[in-house]
Amino acid sequence: MMLYALFISFLQMNGRDDVLKISLAVMIISNLALDLFFVEVMKSGMGGLGLATSISNILAMVTALFGVLNSEKHKPVVYLHAGNYDFACLPEMAKLGSTQVAFNLAIAFRSFALNILLMKSGGTDAVAVMTVLNMVSCFIGMIPTGIAGTVLMLGSIFNGEKNRRAIEELYVYAMKIAMIMSAVAILLTIIFAPQLAAVFYSSGTLTWSLTIPMLRIFIWFVVFSSVNSIIQKIHQSQGEVLLSNVLSITENLIIVAGAFVLSAAMGTNGVWLAYPVGNIINLGIMFLMIWIGIKRRPGTIADLISVGSRNEVPAENTYTREIPSMEDVVKTSEEIMQFCRERGLGQETCYMSALSVEEMAGNIIRYGFVNKRKHSINVYMIVDNGALTLRVRDDCMMFDPVQYMEQFNQTDKTRNMGIKLVADTAKEMKYQRLIGFNYLTISF
Repeated sequence: MMLYALFISFLQMNGRDDVLKISLAVMIISNLALDLFFVEVMKSGMGGLGLATSISNILAMVTALFGVLNSEKHKPVVYLHAGNYDFACLPEMAKLGSTQVAFNLAIAFRSFALNILLMKSGGTDAVAVMTVLNMVSCFIGMIPTGIAGTVLMLGSIFNGEKNRRAIEELYVYAMKIAMIMSAVAILLTIIFAPQLAAVFYSSGTLTWSLTIPMLRIFIWFVVFSSVNSIIQKIHQSQGEVLLSNVLSITENLIIVAGAFVLSAAMGTNGVWLAYPVGNIINLGIMFLMIWIGIKRRPGTIADLISVGSRNEVPAENTYTREIPSMEDVVKTSEEIMQFCRERGLGQETCYMSALSVEEMAGNIIRYGFVNKRKHSINVYMIVDNGALTLRVRDDCMMFDPVQYMEQFNQTDKTRNMGIKLVADTAKEMKYQRLIGFNYLTISF
């Protein structure tokens, strides 16, 4: 499961949405089929449910593997490379990955505890309904999971750029999308709950009748889970993992505790209600933790998405511009030259930053603006403590200039002299491909 979660991030960075969708379909369909097989045919109970989940995740992981292997047809940005390991980065990897580990452990505990509770309170019919809940959770859960994953990736880029405003705009946009998608999912599930239940069990059966209220109660979790996930990933993208680690554990513990309390009064429906209630309580815990972290009641978006020190640069030391045409490339290059001079940077840095934009943006327009679809280029620059960082983002076809320079024919001195000059002069050049965008970051 953890390896598949890692592959999901790789697929998104590689722009392999096709493989990602296929792997998710493989996981959902195989999990459903195996759950029914082990519970209904093999009568394996909770052990069968666990085995079905493990097998479905393995099948999804194997499917996703095709998107993270290097090949002649596909040149991924991030791929597996046997024998090329850097163990020095393990401590940092462990820190960043601790949130996912904590979450997976808490999920395992939650599943085990709730299956025991349902077996005692409702028997095999209740456990069978739990199977449907897990399937619905995998499908509907793609709303908070997908949005949160995108927030984590983009937030990490914006944090590296020290672009506080972009992080706040990302939060607002993600919340709007999450609320719209959640409202649609809730409305459709409530209306078509009987038909959805009939997909899993025959109409009129006890299991079918138990599934209908489960769907109408459980579906409300998606709203609060989305809010939880977005704020957690915003913090995680800034290297603040404590909040995510704590909430990943408390969410599942609260759901289990709530299920035991609510089921005593409402039967199995109390178990389903524990999911949205648990997420609401977890939001309260999150708000309290942020309050303690910033030492005041959170009253703004900036307060909600930051605990402790903020990674930001004064607005007067930032520059951003959209470049829709070749004429704007020249204007932007001139503006950047002036911007750098006004901030006291050296002549070489001023010249190279302007040349970088002129060369990179010009190449994007010449070779990327090739179809009828409207394309965009965004340039963002910061000056921080005398150092300059330039980021160029475009929505054209995938092109990694860093990898291109590694394959550059050194014997031909006349080809791609502009890119080569930028690469040789810059302190660092980094490329990423995220959700259909090329991100090139150049440091001087």
